[in-house]
Amino acid sequence: MERSFSINARTAESGKPALSSDHRWHRYSTKHLNLEYAKESASALYDEIRFKEKLGISHSSRKFSHVAKDCIAELEQKIAAGICPMTNHDYIRAIMLYLVPFFGNYQLENITAPVVAQYEAWRNLKMKRIPMSSTLMTHASAYNKVIQHAVLKGWLNPLLYRPLLAESRTTTVT
Repeated sequence: MERSFSINARTAESGKPALSSDHRWHRYSTKHLNLEYAKESASALYDEIRFKEKLGISHSSRKFSHVAKDCIAELEQKIAAGICPMTNHDYIRAIMLYLVPFFGNYQLENITAPVVAQYEAWRNLKMKRIPMSSTLMTHASAYNKVIQHAVLKGWLNPLLYRPLLAESRTTTVT
């Protein structure tokens, strides 16, 4: 019976899983059935993870939709606990109706200022008007909640620049 090999990312000195900002074990498949190829692939992957760690880049990337789904689950727990139920419902609505349909397939690291500008134009077209300031603030807060959730989970480096959504009515419909 053939199987593929995997590696566990941890440092030899401390024995702690120090290759990630969330300090947890991470398993990666080498996607090779041959042990020699698996060893070479594991070594290369280990070097790549160490390099990314030194640059402050997350070693695993997540799509916006994955992080948003996890964030929504957390918001629903807050609603069940009675913590700001109306506000959290608004955040969930903004995430589901606007943020996920646009940003869903983007990797978190690939959301740049031009992408955010495209989103704002897309949202205005979808709403068929320029949203009120309160709506813009709700959307910006929901976006920030998703990004902050990714940072807290260790899926996004907190030191990387992340573009923000506009919170005022300066955007025009195109």
